[in-house]
Amino acid sequence: MKVFLYVRVSSEEQVKHGYSLDAQENALISFCKANNHVILGIYRDEGISGRKPYTKRPAMVQLLQDLERIKPDMILFTKLDRWFRNIKEYYKVQDILDKNKVYWKAINEEYDTSTASGRLYVNIKLSIAQDEADRTSERIKDVQHELVAQGRVISGSVPFGYKVENKHVVFADNIHIVKEAVNDYLLHQSMHHTIRLLNGKYGTTFTAQKMKALFQNTLLKGEYRGNVNFCEPLLSPSEWDRLQEVIQKNVKYASRKNIFLFTGLIVCPYCNRKMAGMNDGKYKYYRCPHRYQGQCEMPRTIGEKRIEKWLLENIEEDFKINVEMKPKQKKESPKKYRSQLQRLNDMYLLGNIDKAAYTAKSAELQRIIAELSREPKEVKNTFSANWKEVYQMLDDEHKRSFWRGLIKGVRIDKETQPVEILY
Repeated sequence: MKVFLYVRVSSEEQVKHGYSLDAQENALISFCKANNHVILGIYRDEGISGRKPYTKRPAMVQLLQDLERIKPDMILFTKLDRWFRNIKEYYKVQDILDKNKVYWKAINEEYDTSTASGRLYVNIKLSIAQDEADRTSERIKDVQHELVAQGRVISGSVPFGYKVENKHVVFADNIHIVKEAVNDYLLHQSMHHTIRLLNGKYGTTFTAQKMKALFQNTLLKGEYRGNVNFCEPLLSPSEWDRLQEVIQKNVKYASRKNIFLFTGLIVCPYCNRKMAGMNDGKYKYYRCPHRYQGQCEMPRTIGEKRIEKWLLENIEEDFKINVEMKPKQKKESPKKYRSQLQRLNDMYLLGNIDKAAYTAKSAELQRIIAELSREPKEVKNTFSANWKEVYQMLDDEHKRSFWRGLIKGVRIDKETQPVEILY
């Protein structure tokens, strides 16, 4: 009889029960020799849970592809839970086996799927295996949750600039590169500019995808899986929020060849949405894209040079009035939130609140306290005496970075006259 051999183990099972791939494979080969079976292929899924969809198990996918081409008589595995621990996924694969008239056998267990009682027995065994896997998964999650609450790592994988020391995540010697990357990106608001700087200066191999993943990692603000005090923060909560805001603002324009100074900054006076930059080959202008979808009545466009000229003439005085001289709002005191956190801790110690609710509420209170405790930065010396001359020396990419770092938008009226700067 021509057979495929399938072996699978998750890393935990290998350690706990000794279900190594080699042990399973040797048992199957011995069985084939004793029964004169011809082995057509051996398929090994290592470190893969039996609860996963079969499409997420590489060896299983390859087996099913080969099955339709090579047509074995039978698939052998040591025990049913090596094949599946998920009833739903088991029957998906069983349909494929039935269509190809391929049978399976667990060499260490007895099953007969040709009868109703035999199929019921398979369902019961799979249900037990699935329940056992679910319980194990819950125990693992509980342990991981407790480790995270204590600030301890649950994986040896950490982002660039960090390392694991005494089971805690700490800054590595190259953390200054990450800080420099964040500062450069917030200044120029260009992922490619930051990548060129770091790769040229430090010999790193950042790509846009890797850089974005680093910038969006919550460890930068000291948070991991809801624990806002998991490790020492590199960025304050407001710096982190600003970084995410810039990423979201720039992501949709990253692939465009033309550089528009005010893309995403010009507000349509009709629909209050952002106008898009256009280039007709002679000059750059902005129009509301929603008009051409029948969702806006904005009939006009506004030239980029016109907006730039108006901003250069008005930004300095407008900034003084609306930012530098604007009365600062009195900040809320974190005192009451500290009291709430203390009461929450007392409730948890007395057993009056479960761990999940305690963890979620505690994380939220700690975030609020950290934000309210942060000292506000003073806004001063934004414009130097010769800032306009310096500005005219910049290329379009750096001009765009200048405006995006300074303002959030420009409102225009229905006659396409700029009327308000948004900060």
